[in-house]
Amino acid sequence: MSRAAVSSPAVRVSSAPGRLPGGPLVDAVHSHLAPRQVTLEALFARHPVLLRAYQNARGGGDVAAATAGRICSQLLLVDPVAVYGEAYLAATRASVRSQPPDGAVQLAVYQQVWDRMDAAATSGQWAGDLQDLLDDLALDQPARQLIRGLLAYGWVRVEHARAGGRVRGYRLVRRPNAAPVACAGPRCAEPIEIVAPDGTLRCPRPLYCSPRCRRAAATAHTVRRLDRLRGLAGLPPSGRDRLSDAEVDRLVHLLGRLPQARPPELPPTPERR
Repeated sequence: MSRAAVSSPAVRVSSAPGRLPGGPLVDAVHSHLAPRQVTLEALFARHPVLLRAYQNARGGGDVAAATAGRICSQLLLVDPVAVYGEAYLAATRASVRSQPPDGAVQLAVYQQVWDRMDAAATSGQWAGDLQDLLDDLALDQPARQLIRGLLAYGWVRVEHARAGGRVRGYRLVRRPNAAPVACAGPRCAEPIEIVAPDGTLRCPRPLYCSPRCRRAAATAHTVRRLDRLRGLAGLPPSGRDRLSDAEVDRLVHLLGRLPQARPPELPPTPERR
């Protein structure tokens, strides 16, 4: 079924933000299966979570716009706009508007995701697909944003990584909670509430209790890098965030002693006879 074969239908938008009625999706799946003599189980064989979402839609329920988009683009190989028309774009925009600003996530969402990971974990290790888990929970949060928050707050940690850095599993450390975290500024341990009044978490650490602590942390980072440079030049660490004139002269002297790169020699050109 191509996009040209389907006109943009007038589809009502579900009352819940970011969700769509299941009817058009059910019709699209039926139209895809009928001429190909493919069973529903075969179509969704590798996507059990999407199958459950589809079965819910077939039973008269609605479906998350992100889930409908995955079924259309990955399994039916059609543009979801061809199935839902402008309603799909409206639901997608509503999903974005319904999310907290600046990537903030509700603490309850972290807890819901962590509990589902814990239920499917083996010996405290979870190795499932986070996007499938989010689809199963009908959550429209970006998977990368959620796992970044879980890692940053120390609620999970990477357990295994394949060659190339791809994560194979996560070790569940502790359930997300509203416990304050210490200020990340140097020599400061002021507790900071991580949950805002609207229930969202402040986006992940490091967090600072004041602009002064933020500036102090930036200065300490600069000092560490300059002291490393001083060590490479044979100079003692000074703890200053600027190089002195003597240190600059020393670095210039050392750079002048480095062998100069020479342009590659060209092969001799044959003499003309």
